[in-house]
Amino acid sequence: TCRGASPITSATGTYPLGYGVGCSAWDQNSCPAIAEAQGLSPGPWCCREWCYVDASCTNAYESSVNEGWFWTYEAAGCNDAAMPPVCPYAAAADPCECINAGSIMNSAMLAKFNTSYGSRCATWDMENCARDYTPDQVDSWCCDSWCYVNSTCSSSVNSYNPGMEDILFWSSKKCEQDIGLEMQCPYTPQCVG
Repeated sequence: TCRGASPITSATGTYPLGYGVGCSAWDQNSCPAIAEAQGLSPGPWCCREWCYVDASCTNAYESSVNEGWFWTYEAAGCNDAAMPPVCPYAAAADPCECINAGSIMNSAMLAKFNTSYGSRCATWDMENCARDYTPDQVDSWCCDSWCYVNSTCSSSVNSYNPGMEDILFWSSKKCEQDIGLEMQCPYTPQCVG
């Protein structure tokens, strides 16, 4: 439960009177100034409801501004909705995050792959790379863990699937790779000589 008290006893340009008394998005209106004062970047936290609570409260964090005061997002009545519908400080989407591209796959792809193909980091092509791709496309990437990403991702690679060039893009950059698998990859070109 909210403490019903605040260390702010008079309004300032940054902190309003009653700051933290009950559940409210206290930081939303002054987020840039509050973030700067605390050495933070504005973000979704600016729009979350919180209040001051007793130190013994589960999930209480000590205030970096008001020593001896504790706050939480989890007091009764706070954040009944996960996030307000519009938060001007919401983090920009990472263009390299995995996306589910099942709804834009063409019929040739859907004949070979299920709609979750490429939706998360996995070694999607390890088993069937030689079957699903042309000999000039098959290489060590077949053993990589990868996923589909936005075209603006700096490490994005155009899809090798016919008709999906400039529509689907993939990347292995954010995915954890199995070094042992990469070293044993049957699709790695062999040195001759």
